[in-house]
Amino acid sequence: MSKDIVRYEEGVVRSLLGRPEELIKVLEHIEPSDFENLNYKMIYDSMLDLLLKKEDINLPAIALNISEKLGAIDAGWLFDLEKDVSQWVLKATPVQWAKLLKKESTRTKAINALTEGLQEAHDKKSNPLNVMDKVASNLTSISVATTSKERFDIKEAVSRFRDETVNLRETSGTVAAISSAYPSIDYY
Repeated sequence: MSKDIVRYEEGVVRSLLGRPEELIKVLEHIEPSDFENLNYKMIYDSMLDLLLKKEDINLPAIALNISEKLGAIDAGWLFDLEKDVSQWVLKATPVQWAKLLKKESTRTKAINALTEGLQEAHDKKSNPLNVMDKVASNLTSISVATTSKERFDIKEAVSRFRDETVNLRETSGTVAAISSAYPSIDYY
């Protein structure tokens, strides 16, 4: 587990304790699987539960929620999280912490997939093409999972398509001259 990822997890949790109303914005960027530290993951999960129940997000409610799920967390450590929350909020907003966490989480998952692939590739019994296919598939899955929450505005896409269609009709579908790296081909 990298120091950065733990710091970003702590940043997310502490800044959300200072600004719990921003949890909805943070949801767009991270999910519980982005957390490696079990304590921070349980806290984030509890925050999500409290949001769904439309209850206040605070440390006593989080502690109660964790205990109801049969989870165990050091209460002293948990309540120490409220110390210096303002410093964490001043360093970055919850959304900024979430973006940093997502980036580091994705990096860690990619490194793990590549490391696993290297270990398999060193095995003389493994088929290198199968190993490469598996690594590529794992990296694709990580990439899709990371980018799947990015916003896609259908109205903007339709508008762009409409503009491009109008432009094609106005130009009768002709394309402006294109210069390539081969002047002799451009001549024709």
